[in-house]
Amino acid sequence: MHKPRFLDQLAIELGDRDAFSAAFARGRRAFQPEHVEPKWARDRSANIKHIKLEIALDFDAKTISGTATHRLSAITDSLDRLEFDATELAIRAVRAGHEPASFETSEHKLRITMPRALKAGEEIEIAIDYSALTKVTRTSRSRRGPRAKTRTRATGFRATTTRTIGLRAR
Repeated sequence: MHKPRFLDQLAIELGDRDAFSAAFARGRRAFQPEHVEPKWARDRSANIKHIKLEIALDFDAKTISGTATHRLSAITDSLDRLEFDATELAIRAVRAGHEPASFETSEHKLRITMPRALKAGEEIEIAIDYSALTKVTRTSRSRRGPRAKTRTRATGFRATTTRTIGLRAR
């Protein structure tokens, strides 16, 4: 992860370029080993107000598909790009404010180019149509009992194992 850019700008304005450097941060942490680099959360460009999930589970094909609609507001002016995590997702379409938006997926990220730049505080709905293949891992019935619960990697819903695998959303 990278250090947020505003920390570098703040350090320059304060007259101390190294105020938020890795060496300075390492010096402040008493229990951090020397070989560990500090990790910073990525910059937030938008504030997510609400997420609506509309999903369809196909138990025979072990797939999940649907639409995730994010209502968000821009934190800064001129917000023209958004980035979402999209590990193991196939993105079919993206709409920004009911208009089609261009997007690309790479390195487990979904990068959306907005149809127009947003001003700070302006709200918009981003709808992402996606699908994913679930990966159910079975557990041994002898160790965990006849109705042992397992976790699916891609979807986050739980599966119940009996003689025939039956999936149910939780």
